[in-house]
Amino acid sequence: MNEFRGDTLGRVATSLGESPAKTETALGVVLPALMGGLAGKGSTSAGADDLLDLIKRNKFDNPKYGDISGAISAPDSLTNLATSGRSMLDSVFGARTSSVTDWITSFTGINRSSSTSLLSLALPLVIGQITKFLGSGGLTAASLQNLLADQKAFLKDAPAGLTAVLGLGDISRPAGVGSYESERVGTHTRAVGTYETESRAGSSWWKWAIPLLLLALIPFYFAFRDREPRTVSQALPRGDVPTGTVGVAPVVPELGEFVQRRLPRNIMIKVPSRGVESKLIAFIEDPNTRVDKETWFTFDRLEFETDSALLRPSSREQLQNVVAILRAYPQVHVKIGGYTDNAGDDAYNMKLSSERATATMNDIASQQIDRSRIEAEGYGENHPVADNGTAEGRQRNRRVDILVTKK
Repeated sequence: MNEFRGDTLGRVATSLGESPAKTETALGVVLPALMGGLAGKGSTSAGADDLLDLIKRNKFDNPKYGDISGAISAPDSLTNLATSGRSMLDSVFGARTSSVTDWITSFTGINRSSSTSLLSLALPLVIGQITKFLGSGGLTAASLQNLLADQKAFLKDAPAGLTAVLGLGDISRPAGVGSYESERVGTHTRAVGTYETESRAGSSWWKWAIPLLLLALIPFYFAFRDREPRTVSQALPRGDVPTGTVGVAPVVPELGEFVQRRLPRNIMIKVPSRGVESKLIAFIEDPNTRVDKETWFTFDRLEFETDSALLRPSSREQLQNVVAILRAYPQVHVKIGGYTDNAGDDAYNMKLSSERATATMNDIASQQIDRSRIEAEGYGENHPVADNGTAEGRQRNRRVDILVTKK
């Protein structure tokens, strides 16, 4: 997507009021989100018929949308694209539009209006590439359905939480009924060209063509997933968290061996024996413990980009485990608290802590956990658990905690 680099990326970022770096990262998740929405929409005959009608009615089969460079360089092009695409978002995502927007906001750190604008701006371009690929003579409901039907498999390498918020389920691996297993996220290295070998036998070439087609449009997605991680601040120290305290944890990051835990509702998860998940389960299951406002547990494998509320993929495993716990105990409600050290501006620290707590909450909620069961609040530099006069103490104070508010 050379068209979205340099000056053009700067124009898009300026129109959104975001930095070019955040905009580039956001493009890396907005585009697969749109592809997933279209794949879900067009995977049935009725959905493909509706999609074709929408394309025709909005004139997205116009060749101008297939010419990315021309479409984004014309005067007022970004505004026009966003206006055209916005009218179609609800048709693509249905009732999930708001959840998808919230997920993008949480995942990328851009504000909600920017997420909506970027989705709207990119949608005509994605559809333009699809219609360009099919050609005017081949653009039928049947061809759309054929082209989109198997594209859900492409999303198995999508960013954490995307398939859940799209309602596509866990497509990265089969899951047994009543089971829930977490897995560590690794760096994506599989070449896109191997996609056809992973499709089921007998699949026609066009069923794996869209990932290749999208390479013309969204190499930022793969660049975003494959590049070396940027320097991050480890938001949370690791280790034991005694109850009755506000997120106290020792410096030694010793979590113990991963063990299999069977939870109610036949849910299975793997958790470190001394990690926060084990402590959370013990608190919930112990009939002698009472819900209070002091018994916080500190996440020990949650990471954010530096000075950002953008959760790193390395956080996925622990967040999935927390989701599994909330599924196993549907009566449990929790609160997420964000904290910082005392370095820098008080107002900035409060904002950052709030955004990180909200990002954590949104990620959990995006995995089909009722939002009414979760709340989030940022406390800034308040409630330190260590001496801010030392680097070690400041690291311990930069954390995100979880509190059981009902069990």
